Amino acid sequence: MNSHLRLRNPLALVIDDDRILLEVVKRLLARAGLDVTAVPSAAQARARTERFQVGVFDIELGGECGVDLAAEMVGSGQVQAAVFFTGGASEAKLARATRLGPVVSKGEHPKRLVEVVVELLHGDQPQSSGQVG
Repeated sequence: MNSHLRLRNPLALVIDDDRILLEVVKRLLARAGLDVTAVPSAAQARARTERFQVGVFDIELGGECGVDLAAEMVGSGQVQAAVFFTGGASEAKLARATRLGPVVSKGEHPKRLVEVVVELLHGDQPQSSGQVG
């Protein structure tokens, strides 16, 4: 094997309109060994050209729906798997989100989100968190 070849870390895309939380999640995922791209809007997520192994989506993205964005990005193959990190959403949005991937409440410590992302990347079936909202 060629010694200058390096295995890439899993690529993660994080989309959240709360810039402070976005930075916290980015740092925690990077500490877990992921290459992380963090953006504060759906438009910036759509503008990315990379393919991501996992996307972490806020369900309420200002004027856009993170569930719609996740479905679009997973459907196009730009994101392989979706995880949702939310402070609250309608029951209809939560139901749609859980069909696409696990949901973690922002009321929990962000380390729980990291656990769910790592489980998902390792092929485990992470469980959604308890009460969201």
